[in-house]
Amino acid sequence: MSQKVTANVQSRLIVVEPGVTALDTQSDLYSALKEVWRTNANGEMRVDFPFRTIGGDPVGGGLSAGAYFFLRNDLDWRIRPQEANHELTITGNLFGESTDLPLFVPTLGAYTVSLRLASSSLTQVVNLVSPSTISTVIWEAGIEPETGYSAAMLLRLIASVLLGPARRVGGNEAVVTFKSITGTKNRVVAQVNRSNGSRDPILLDGS
Repeated sequence: MSQKVTANVQSRLIVVEPGVTALDTQSDLYSALKEVWRTNANGEMRVDFPFRTIGGDPVGGGLSAGAYFFLRNDLDWRIRPQEANHELTITGNLFGESTDLPLFVPTLGAYTVSLRLASSSLTQVVNLVSPSTISTVIWEAGIEPETGYSAAMLLRLIASVLLGPARRVGGNEAVVTFKSITGTKNRVVAQVNRSNGSRDPILLDGS
């Protein structure tokens, strides 16, 4: 996607491109300009970059402090909307480095432009994890009161008894072996007393 703004270093203006009525502070302003910002001979970013940012630090519980972006209006940087009658919506925590100086300048032509800043003074960002990671945590977590057995292990044991191949060896005091559904692993081995129906497990392997 093409950039929504361009920066004029000489005039210290961030100019919104034609047709753009919505900007995200982080992606459309800060990150987009940072990617194309000109550097000096040593490859270092020039100190008069239009924005300063804070935030992103972990605050615990899988959360990070939200990012705040300060336009360097103290260095005469301003934002100029596109040349058209419109409402410009800027989402994100955008502020001026100086509270005594403006963030915006009027359009060159005689247009009516309204500005809407959708920002929040209290922001937290949730660090999302992938569905596969969530699934692994749930299935591999221990289940009380079956200490030492996860949901996945218990399901393997249950499946072997209900669906896996079984073999009985012996008479009244027989040993019964329940294999995995594929028949490749002994999942449950138990000694069964036919006279009273008791069953004492010898081996439980849900791995």
